[in-house]
Amino acid sequence: MTPAPRTASAAFDFEQAAAAFLADEGLDLAPLVSDDGDGEVVDLITAQDVERIRSYPKLGKPSLGADGRFVVAAAIGTREEDKRRLELLVKEGANAIVIDSSQGNSVYQLDMSKYAKRMYPAVDLIGGNVGTIAQAENLIGAGADGLRVGMGSGSICTTQEVCAVGRGQATAVYKVASYAKDHDVPVIADGGISNSGHIVKALSLGASTIMMGSFLAGSLEAPGVYKYKVRTGAAQVEGGIHGLVSYEKKAF
Repeated sequence: MTPAPRTASAAFDFEQAAAAFLADEGLDLAPLVSDDGDGEVVDLITAQDVERIRSYPKLGKPSLGADGRFVVAAAIGTREEDKRRLELLVKEGANAIVIDSSQGNSVYQLDMSKYAKRMYPAVDLIGGNVGTIAQAENLIGAGADGLRVGMGSGSICTTQEVCAVGRGQATAVYKVASYAKDHDVPVIADGGISNSGHIVKALSLGASTIMMGSFLAGSLEAPGVYKYKVRTGAAQVEGGIHGLVSYEKKAF
């Protein structure tokens, strides 16, 4: 029979108490359970976690919060049902909420931003996307703690084609960042980052950080199916020849 694992209370200082507990018990990991008597497992502490935190200066890595755990952001939309999603995400410990929309200066996002900050003032709120000072002003006024800048600049974004609205990413980042800086609101350059030089330019123009999509899509950590190169022969159907029928499209 497998013995029950040693557990620890979730209500203790992450770095000091966790390290002492694991060392004293000779454990590599320990489930953290709630103190309400239900014994619900709410987290897991490992020796690797402790070592990772001790290797970095306190608050020196933005991916780690003051409690030593990873800082997590989650996205919501602007529909009425997203209010329920917002509630559940905050309940599960999301540190920041991103309102995901290609047009951040809509009445729907402004209303959702005001609702989110009214209900959960301690949770950071990231609004967007925007490309002008006027858009940024409205979102900051609605409670946004951070802004995503970029309309139609992403590799798969069709905003400029469908809505005929957009702006060059360099200009958008510079203009919005110049305004947001006076309000202590950081700016995320979202879109158009396809090489390291673009990162440098975005940061130089005032962005606090950048957001990348296709640039990271090929990494092992990214979700999605693997794609491989396909080799075909001249007489294969996949190669473009259907028996004695010529190519469906002209080669030249």
